[in-house]
Amino acid sequence: MQNDQTSDLIFSDGNMKSTKGDLKVFLRAKIEIINDLSYVRLIYYVENTNADEAVTFSLGSAADTCVGNDDHAAVRRSDDGILMLGRDYSSDNREEYKLAFSVTNDEESDADVDRWWYGRYYDRTENIFTGELPTEELNGVDSGMAYSWIDQTLEGGQTAKYSVLFGIGSIEDYAEPEQKPEPEPEPIPTPTPAPSDQESSYESEDSEDHDDTEYWAVRDGKWTFTNGVSYRNQWGYLYYNGAYGWYFFNQDGFMETGWHTDQDGRKFYLNPFIDGKQGMMCTGWNLIDGKWYYFSMEDGAGMGQLLVSATTPDGYEVDENGEWIN
Repeated sequence: MQNDQTSDLIFSDGNMKSTKGDLKVFLRAKIEIINDLSYVRLIYYVENTNADEAVTFSLGSAADTCVGNDDHAAVRRSDDGILMLGRDYSSDNREEYKLAFSVTNDEESDADVDRWWYGRYYDRTENIFTGELPTEELNGVDSGMAYSWIDQTLEGGQTAKYSVLFGIGSIEDYAEPEQKPEPEPEPIPTPTPAPSDQESSYESEDSEDHDDTEYWAVRDGKWTFTNGVSYRNQWGYLYYNGAYGWYFFNQDGFMETGWHTDQDGRKFYLNPFIDGKQGMMCTGWNLIDGKWYYFSMEDGAGMGQLLVSATTPDGYEVDENGEWIN
């Protein structure tokens, strides 16, 4: 990691966390099956612990490119990352490339990787953030690779998620697909069911270029949404700033942020940050006041609900307050 406060990060404790200056970084990894291939999703959660000032930083990592037992793997750029090809020295044909290892962007990351580098192994750490990027395939040398996110900014108290996917398989798994005619566009799906018994009084148009901006307004420093009828004490599934999301409006018609408890005692968390998604219901893992909470990602009435006294879908325990037990 690079900024005026930080350099190398060392994850030395069992919780895989490290602190440098105002930044706290949590490292997690989990196995995923995507399109019948096995991947490891490597996630860096970066938190700005300074509530008053923004921090700009660069985050990256470097590694050896050994594939199986082939420490001289062939390395090349792919459309969205790096592809490494290795030989199986235990087979009869020792020079035939059979194994493949990929590192790619992850659609769940808050930002795509800015720099993908590969080259000689001993040059890897010097090229994480700067240096000439390769253009041709590398063969027959002890190689290394690096990736990084450059000049990322977190506002005071904000947390961001940066992740990549590591995939392993055979050459066939990563072969160029045959060119097929583009499929006919499928109908855009209807919005998912509301997270409570309250029905929305307005339904956003289902089109990619639709925007509800004209119906939002600030009154007394608070956001409202009006399209003929104002929202009061109910959820709204609205399209704003490039994405659909659930928003809750109180009895006075103002959009809520932060913790929200519904009439059944279920807890939700509504993004409090002024980042283009303020007020939107949070799902999945969220770091709140230094503690990790998990909010349901399942479609339906339970979406966004805080999970308590349970095991999360990715195998972590949370207590009766919904806090991760570490």
